[in-house]
Amino acid sequence: MSHSGVGKRAGLVVTGGVLVVGSAVGLSQHTAAAVTSTDEDGVTVTYSRQGYVGTTDDGLTYAPRPVAEFRAEACDLSSKEPAQVPAPAQLAVPGIGVEVPLGTSADLSSLPDAPEVVHYEGSALLGFEQGKTVIAGHVDYVAGKLSPFGQLHTIAPCDHIYVTDAEGQAHEYVLTDMYTVPQEQVEDAGIYTMTGDPALVLVTCSGPSVSDAGGNELFNYRYNLVLEAVPAEVSA
Repeated sequence: MSHSGVGKRAGLVVTGGVLVVGSAVGLSQHTAAAVTSTDEDGVTVTYSRQGYVGTTDDGLTYAPRPVAEFRAEACDLSSKEPAQVPAPAQLAVPGIGVEVPLGTSADLSSLPDAPEVVHYEGSALLGFEQGKTVIAGHVDYVAGKLSPFGQLHTIAPCDHIYVTDAEGQAHEYVLTDMYTVPQEQVEDAGIYTMTGDPALVLVTCSGPSVSDAGGNELFNYRYNLVLEAVPAEVSA
């Protein structure tokens, strides 16, 4: 399977994924070879292999959706030292066993293959006191297997995210928001801002693919999955 896309800002694109245990499903029917589920939009999805993208009744690829979305979660923002600080240019979410290399890109219409993710250069730098730092990545590998960013929908509220920049400076964040947004509305989601309180934003794809992306300004999946996290409070 070739990559599809994710929403884009001057091209923010992130691709496909798969349902794993705990993914958003409605009614499920299990057989020896497959799992069939119905999501909250009434889309019927069949997962022929665990850890891979699903397929809708229309033959479209289906990227995982969270069991429940949440906004402005009230979290304990106290810093928690990880068992291992990520190496330079790495992002880690220990709670779900994710660690990925981090690059940069000024144009997210063509992301590097998973597992690498990229910091969008048009967003705030890591550690800035204002604005949101946007990091995007594919939700699956070329063959349709779930990538590390394809696990993002399983993160629990208030989980910690660790990012070490290319200079070796470590940054810690606490997850407060997880939601999906139609990809044609991602520009209006408030994630591309250089003002306001600092935050980390992770973006990948979610939901069914779109049969016709319609050119450079449209997207290949119905939704983007967006995670927002605020800086942890480090004791003096």
